[in-house]
Amino acid sequence: MPDDSVWLSVAEAARKLEISPQSIRSRVARGTLQSRRNNQGQLMVLLAPDAPAVAKPVLAPVNPSVDNLGHSAVKATPEPMIPLSYLDAVTARHDAALLQAEARRTSDLAQAEQRHQAELERLEKAWKSATDGLMARLTQVMLVNRPKPSIWQRLFG
Repeated sequence: MPDDSVWLSVAEAARKLEISPQSIRSRVARGTLQSRRNNQGQLMVLLAPDAPAVAKPVLAPVNPSVDNLGHSAVKATPEPMIPLSYLDAVTARHDAALLQAEARRTSDLAQAEQRHQAELERLEKAWKSATDGLMARLTQVMLVNRPKPSIWQRLFG
């Protein structure tokens, strides 16, 4: 142990190294910093007095016209991400597809209407023939089973 090393609390060591107290505790847990507990039970860390502060990495901007804080360094007019001609072509294709779908739907509806109209005509004919047959049979039954008029009706009737 060097003679000029100093025992500091976690908070003091964090301030000296310009890192968070949690980072100090993590380094102690990994064994990269020597530590001990003082008489009050407080965790103390051994640091050299000339311990360099950890340099924070400087991130290079992803976009050279924007700095690390997101401020625009160059005022440029924004260009569209997608060319307008491409968007117009896509819109035209979608419009054509919609028109085709509408034409198919209209055709399908017309065919369904024709099928339903034919079915309705067939059912009406069946109904008419059934009712005509029933009416003829009813008329026949009424004529055959018609009671004879009374003598008074035949004489004065």
